[in-house]
Formats: sequence, C-alpha cells, structure tokens
Amino acid sequence: MIQNFNFSQRFEKLSIEEPDYQDGKLCLSLTLDSKNKVYNFSYSHSGELASYFDYIGQFILDKPLDDFQHDIAFTIFSISEHQGVVWDTWLANQALMHFKKLLNTITGRQFYSALESDKLICRCFAKDIKAILTGYEEYKGSKVDFLKNSFLSSGCGQCRSLFDQLWADYDQASEYFQGKSPSEIIDIVKAHMAEFKDYSAQDLSSLELRNIGFEAGIFTFEFSEKIEINFEALENSLVNYLSPRLGFVIKLRFTFLA
Repeated sequence: MIQNFNFSQRFEKLSIEEPDYQDGKLCLSLTLDSKNKVYNFSYSHSGELASYFDYIGQFILDKPLDDFQHDIAFTIFSISEHQGVVWDTWLANQALMHFKKLLNTITGRQFYSALESDKLICRCFAKDIKAILTGYEEYKGSKVDFLKNSFLSSGCGQCRSLFDQLWADYDQASEYFQGKSPSEIIDIVKAHMAEFKDYSAQDLSSLELRNIGFEAGIFTFEFSEKIEINFEALENSLVNYLSPRLGFVIKLRFTFLA
C-alpha cells in the first residue's frame, strides 16, 4: 500500500473524502511538484479497491497532470490489458470513478511547489538532491544529525541506499568529517594534548610536537626529530585518549622533521 505521510507546507495536497464507502472512510490524495507532475498519490483504504489504487498510483507517478487528466480510464485499461493484468471490471471502474472525482476537483487549476520530482530522493519526506546537499553543509557532514532532523529514509526506507551513496560522494569531495571541519578537530586535539602527558605512562619530555594535521580522517603528528621511544605504544595511547574526546575512533601517523 502506498503510505500517506504529512508533507511540508511547500506542497499543496489535493484530497477527496467519502465517509460512507462500503467498509469505512475512503480518502484519496495527490500532490504535484513544481512542474505539475504527480509527486505523490496516497489513499486510506484497505479493502478490495486497494490493489487498483496501487496500480493507478504506479501509473501516474512522475507524470504531468495534463498527460492523463482527461483519458485516465482508457489509458490505464489499455496499459493493463497490454501487460496482461487481470482486472475485475466493476472494481476497476469503482476505483477509477473515485480517482476521477479527485481529478475533477482540480480541473483547470495548478498547484506549484519548489520541488522537482525528477531530482527527488525521499518521496516520503520531500527531500531532493538540493535539500540533501544543503543538509550536508548545514550539519558539516554529520549523517546522524541530518537523518535525525530531516527524517529521510524513516518512511518506506527505499531511498536509503541512494542517499548513502550521495552522502559518500559528498564526503569524498568535502573537508568536513563527523560534523566538524579539520580546523575544529585540530583545535579539540590541541586543547587535550596538554593533559596527555599525565595520561600516558611514557616519558615524553624529550619529544617535541611541532604540528598536528588532519586530512581524510587521518591525523598527522609531526615531531622535531625521531628519538628512541616506543611509537607503537604512543600511537595506542593517543588513539585511546583522543577517540572518546572526539567522538570517533582516530587514525594517525607520525612524521619527523629530522
């Protein structure tokens, strides 16, 4: 069944409701995008017409209203016959009659929104590519924060794999990491390094840290020179010390000026 969600006020949902239809209330709704294409079709009905409304919804999705508004019955019957769909004629006509009532309420009218459905990623919560890119910048690459605030993929879930791929592409092209810029991450590390000597069991008095870099999720600790010290133990200590303070498990490498 095509689910019915609450949409942003950017979109004007067009609905009809028939409270006395057979086994309960029947409500049909559709929403149009900025080009008057059908962005969503939904219904509240679990009876014998459900499968017919499903078929209608699949047929009209992403089509301009003018393409089917006047010959919806002939078009759908022709396509269903060609595809070998077996319909009960009476039930099919009932479903089309109710859908035609919905179309009749909007004849000659246009309902525009800011959305272009051909760039849509999440139909349930009206998120297109532009909204995801804007969210990536707003939340500085934090997928968790974006999903929590946008509700994307929490409806039917069919958009999640495409969203994950888009987010991964943005990650590769962006400097943000786990919701922070590199400079913000380095500042956090520097603020905690003053206390690291008390955390570590090693004698670090002769080890001079000259610079800290961060790129593509990896820290670079630059020291003035390489001395006799257990750098494997130092790496483990830094990972254990900094990871909980940053909120993610760090990776690092050491470089030396001399």
